[in-house]
Amino acid sequence: NISCCSSVYPINIPLAGSGCGAYTTHIIVDGINQSKFLHWSDSPNQACLLADINIKRKLKNTDTACTDVSNKIIKAHSAGQKLFLFSYHDRPNFTCDPFRSESIDRMDIQYGKRSMTVGRGDFQPGRMVNYSNYEMHSRGPVFWLPFSVRTDQVLEMMRLTKENNATTAGTFSIREGELPYLPRLPREIDGRVFRNYNNDSDKKQTSMRAQMAGKVLEIAQAHPSLNIRVGTVGSTRVTGRTTIQPDYVKGLLSAKVVVLCQPNGWEGHYRFFEAMAAGALVMTDPSIHLPSGYVDGVNVVVYSISDLEQKLLYYIEHDEKRIEVASKGWELAMTKHRSWNRMEDFILNGCNDSQVHSEKKSQQRPKGGKVIFHVGPHKTGSTAIQSSLKQGSLVADNYVSLESRGGVLVDIPLFNTLTQCLNGKCPVEIQHQLQKARNNSLNIVLSSEQFDSNRPVEQIGRTWYMMLESLFHDFESIHVVVVYRRFFEWILSYYAQRRRCGWNKWSSSSLGRGPRGVNTNFVTFLASIGARGFYVFDKYFVSTYEKFSGHFNTTLINIHAERGDAVENFFCHPVLDAPSACLARREQSVEEVHASFYQVLLIDEIVIAAYDESLIDASITRSEARDFFLSTVGGSTQDLPMVCPPEEEIQALLQLSMQAEQKYFPSFYDTPQGKETLMQKFETMLSNRNFCSLDSTAMLADSRWKNALLELNRSARERRK
Repeated sequence: NISCCSSVYPINIPLAGSGCGAYTTHIIVDGINQSKFLHWSDSPNQACLLADINIKRKLKNTDTACTDVSNKIIKAHSAGQKLFLFSYHDRPNFTCDPFRSESIDRMDIQYGKRSMTVGRGDFQPGRMVNYSNYEMHSRGPVFWLPFSVRTDQVLEMMRLTKENNATTAGTFSIREGELPYLPRLPREIDGRVFRNYNNDSDKKQTSMRAQMAGKVLEIAQAHPSLNIRVGTVGSTRVTGRTTIQPDYVKGLLSAKVVVLCQPNGWEGHYRFFEAMAAGALVMTDPSIHLPSGYVDGVNVVVYSISDLEQKLLYYIEHDEKRIEVASKGWELAMTKHRSWNRMEDFILNGCNDSQVHSEKKSQQRPKGGKVIFHVGPHKTGSTAIQSSLKQGSLVADNYVSLESRGGVLVDIPLFNTLTQCLNGKCPVEIQHQLQKARNNSLNIVLSSEQFDSNRPVEQIGRTWYMMLESLFHDFESIHVVVVYRRFFEWILSYYAQRRRCGWNKWSSSSLGRGPRGVNTNFVTFLASIGARGFYVFDKYFVSTYEKFSGHFNTTLINIHAERGDAVENFFCHPVLDAPSACLARREQSVEEVHASFYQVLLIDEIVIAAYDESLIDASITRSEARDFFLSTVGGSTQDLPMVCPPEEEIQALLQLSMQAEQKYFPSFYDTPQGKETLMQKFETMLSNRNFCSLDSTAMLADSRWKNALLELNRSARERRK
C-alpha cells in the first residue's frame, strides 16, 4: 500500500477556480496546492485517490450520484492505492456510501468528515456520531476535518493593511510574506456579531444563534458607550463563502471581539478561523472538541448564554488581556491551521516526520519557472509584442505561451480562456500545457490588454488575483509587466484607437459621444477632457500599475529606452532574462512611427466632413475614400487649413508628460534620452501639426479640395459599373 504518498489524483474535484464550492476550493484544493509535501497527479497510477462524497448538494438524485462517484473510483483504482474520501457537508451523516460496492470494499480507505456531532442545543455541545460501519471498513476512526484559515482572506488582509498603512508593533512572517501583527491593530469596534437579528421573528426562535445575537444586542443597548454591532456585512451564503467580501474582511479587522455561535444541528463555524486570522479575540459557544491546540481562556474564550455578558465586557475593558489571548489564537491559526496543514494531517496521517521528509526528498513536487504576465496597457506597443510572441520569439529562452488550435493565445482569447479557468472550466489542453511547464520547469509568458483598466476594476475584481495565484501557485514566481508610453504620444494614439472603432460608420455623429466614441476631431476631443486629460492616462496606466503592484511583483518597462522599440525593451528587460530573444530583436531594424499614421487620421476627418456636406456618395466606403486620398494627394495635406489646440492645452500636454516620466523613471528622465528627447519629440510633433485637426469649413470652401472630392465620386462610380 502507498501508506505515505505525496501524489494525489482527484476524482470529481475541479481544480481550477471557484466552481467546486467554498469548502473544497478553500481547504481541499488550496491545501494541496500550497502544501510542500503534496501535489496533484494527472494520472491515477501510483497515486493516492481523493474523492468528494458530499453528494447531497450536487445532484437531486443521491443514489445516482453516489453510483457515479463509485464508478469513477473503481475506474481510477489499481492495486495498492489508498483512497481518501471526504465530506464537508454540514450534517454529520455521509450522503454517499461508496463502500457498498464490493470492489470499493476491498480498498484501503480513509474517511474525512467536517461535522461529526448531533444533539446540540441549549448551549450544550451534544454527542459524537457513531461511524461504526465506516470505522470498520476503513480500519480506523473517521478523520475530523475542521475548517481552516482561508488563503484568499489572508491575502486580502495583507492588501488592506498595506493600503491603509497599518502601523502595528512589529510584523509576523507567514508563507505569503510579512504580515502586520494583526492582534495589535487599533480597532474601533468593541464587539461584533456577524448575524442579523429581527426582534419580531428571532425572539420566537430556539436556535442558539438567534439567542446569542439577541443577547449581544441587549448588551449593546445596556451599554451605549460601547461600540457593539450586530448584523451581517457583505454578501452571505454561497457568494460570501466563494468570493472575497472586502467590507466583511474590514469588519473582522476592525473588531476587538468577535462573538460567534455554531448552529443547533452540528459543530463547526467558518467564522472561527476567519476571525482568528484577523487577529480578533474569538468567543465561541461550547463544543465537544475545539480545533487542535485551542484551550478556553488561553487562546479562545468559550461562553455560555449566562456568562456571555460578563466575559464580553471583561475583554472589551481589559485590552492587554484581550490582545494576549487574541495573539495566541492568531499565531496558532496562522502556523498550524492553514489549508495545507489540514490536508497534510488528513492524507499523511500516520506518517512520522522521517517518512514525510523522505517522501519529500524522493518525490520532489514539480515546479514551473516564472510567469510573465504582460497587461499592456492599451496603446503601448502591445500588438507588436503579441505578434512576436505568436512567432515563438521566446522559445529559445525557455518560455512557452498558452496555445489553442488557432495558435498562441493573446489578448481577448487569452482573457476568455483564463476566465474559463476561473469558473472551474479550464480547457483540458490548457491544463496539460500548464502541467508540461511544471514538469519541465518552463517559464510562461502571457499578454492581454484586457487586464488593464479598460475594464472597470470592479469587473476584474480581486477574484482575478486569486485566480492567478491559484492557477500558477506552483510556479517559481508571478511577474506583472506594465509598459509606459509618454502621455502626449499615448493620448493621440488613444484618440485614434477610439476613432477607429467607428471606421465602418459614416458621419461625425456616428463617431461622436457614444460609450466607445470620440468627438469629431482631436482638438474637440482634447478640449472636452480638458484638465481631466491626465485622468484618462491615469486610468489606463497608473491605476493598472497600482492595481497589480499590491499583489504581485510588478515591473514598469519604459517604451522609450534604448531605441524606443516596445518589443526590444520588453525582451531585453532583466525581469524576462531572455538573452536570445533580446539579441535577435536588437539585430533587427526598428521603424519609426510612419507619418501616414497622422495623415490617415487627417484624411479621415476630410472624408467625414465631406460626407456630412453631401459631397461624397453614401455608397463610397470610408476606407475607399482614405485610399483615394493617400494615392492621389500624398503629402500635400500640409497645405490643408488646420485648427490647433490653444496654447494652454499644448503646455498642459507637455507638463503632464514631463511630470509622469519624472515620477516613474527619475534616473532615465535626467539623461539626454529622457527629458531632452521628450521635449525634442514634442516640438517635432508640434511643428508637424500632429496635435491639430482639419478646419473643415475652410477646406470645403477651397475649390481644389472640392474638385478632388468630385473626382473621388466619379472614380468610385466608374469602379462600380
